[in-house]
Amino acid sequence: MSGLDYAVIGFYLLFMLGIGWAFRPFNSDSSDYFRGGGAMQWWMTGASTFMVTFSAWTFTGAAGEIYKTGTLVLALYFSNAIANLVVLAFTAKRFRRMRAVTYTEAVGDRFGPTNERVFLLVQLPVFVIVGAIWLNAIGVFMAAAFGSDIRLTMAVLGVIVLVMSTSGGAWAVVASDFVQMLIVATITVVVAVLVLRLPEVGGVSGLVAKVPAEHFDWQALLRPQVIGVYVAGMIIGQCVQHNDIANGGSRYLTVKNGRHARLAVLIPLTGMVAFPLIWLVPPMAAAIDLDLATMLPGLSKNPGEGAYVAMAMRVLPAGLLGLFVCGIFAATMSSMDSGLNKAAGVFVRSFYLPTLRPNATESHLLRVGRVFTVVLGVLMISLALVISQVRTVGLFDLVISFASVVSLPIAVPMLWGLFVGRTPSWTAWSTALVGFLVALTVRYLVPLDAVSGLLGLAEPLNPVERGDLLYGTTVLCVFVAGTVWFFATRFTGVAPTEVERAERFLTKTRTPLTAEEQGVGIDSVQFKVMGVLCLVYGGFVMLLAVAPQAPAQRLACLFCGGFVVLVGLLLTRASARAPRHTVAAS
Repeated sequence: MSGLDYAVIGFYLLFMLGIGWAFRPFNSDSSDYFRGGGAMQWWMTGASTFMVTFSAWTFTGAAGEIYKTGTLVLALYFSNAIANLVVLAFTAKRFRRMRAVTYTEAVGDRFGPTNERVFLLVQLPVFVIVGAIWLNAIGVFMAAAFGSDIRLTMAVLGVIVLVMSTSGGAWAVVASDFVQMLIVATITVVVAVLVLRLPEVGGVSGLVAKVPAEHFDWQALLRPQVIGVYVAGMIIGQCVQHNDIANGGSRYLTVKNGRHARLAVLIPLTGMVAFPLIWLVPPMAAAIDLDLATMLPGLSKNPGEGAYVAMAMRVLPAGLLGLFVCGIFAATMSSMDSGLNKAAGVFVRSFYLPTLRPNATESHLLRVGRVFTVVLGVLMISLALVISQVRTVGLFDLVISFASVVSLPIAVPMLWGLFVGRTPSWTAWSTALVGFLVALTVRYLVPLDAVSGLLGLAEPLNPVERGDLLYGTTVLCVFVAGTVWFFATRFTGVAPTEVERAERFLTKTRTPLTAEEQGVGIDSVQFKVMGVLCLVYGGFVMLLAVAPQAPAQRLACLFCGGFVVLVGLLLTRASARAPRHTVAAS
């Protein structure tokens, strides 16, 4: 990278810190700090929801899978879109109507205080582990692709996320996700267009004709039975995790009301349909003629993980390459800062407040939230450094495996608990435990050859089939076992108080919010601050067009910056029409 690229990255990191400072006045209590006071606009929450569904893994682990198998990875992205359709139809309004500051409080409302504590203890290490995986992904990637020091990269990015999350809370997290969504959207479109313009690629028709045949023919990689199990596992796994109280529910506690919650879903829904088709282009083009193992020796274990950046380095001019790196940073930072904020929120609201300081003031809870955010951030950075030394599994397989073994068992009772009442208090934690044990059994005790035999497969499984069949089988078994156990517990003795608690929670999720419950309106301030931030960042990117470069590349700079500026102008104009309220009133 050139000096201009490093200047772009430096400006981006300072800009992220500035977002934390800009939204610091928005936090007057723990509700503001952990969920924006339930007063956020739908487009802010929607952008954040879209950004947390992917990370640098999209441009490393997923790109590596695309480099090897082509369009097969669309099963993952499109299953996300299907899951968001279910959220739009059934759960978005319910999530906001839970009327909780954190999702663990909603778990307590539905399943009781014991389950609230159990899931708190389980989820805290999960947040740290997932954040560490994301941070490790970006650190290894930057070290291998650009020769940067892996420890320094992880430490710098980790500290930036930590400072921004600590100072601005949920407001800064969601606001940064919105700006970062614009960065990712524009720069990935530019990379895809410039790659398609390469003579050796020859546009969309040339790409389709030149890539390996199996990139579009799934049956060249997987037999139909394996495809069926894999796709079914993807769809069910994503639908469960997007529509449960914990993972899905926590995303929509920030919006003003149920209507805004449904509008917010439209952004991740649209994004997961359109952008995967754009993200496919660079790594598939790399499969035409690039020897990644030679180009990126630092990725010798999984050279395909450098497919996306190899093509970006090939087509982007000085400045825009730095902006592309910022896009990779953005994808990771959005997942990390959201995880930090959620983890701190569940600790403060579900453990510290009820157990240690039940009479604590809101100002005290705000200080504790910031302190615990720092503690979790340090743990996350430290674990990422450890993972970088011991990881041998590819990033794609690592993320997929973690989701099926750990995240899904937790999500199953949280899904059914949103719709089904009359269960004993031990239903939630026992269902999660059953799912976890089933996942371990399938992955480590049940031979895959036995599964393939049940599917009628005579020939041995190839490596791709083994991984995809294992994932699909694990998800289906966890979902079925967890669901059967959850509903079976309804036939045991259920105390009247437990029935009453469940019905009270379900009634609440069906009841629209009153005007007083929709958060103090600060619409005009949100529009204005976000508009100014977009104008500043977009204007900076447009200045890159001044650097010496080809006309097409100069146009790319103007497109990236101009789009962000246009969004800033629209938001600024909207602020003049929105009802005016002061930040202090929130």
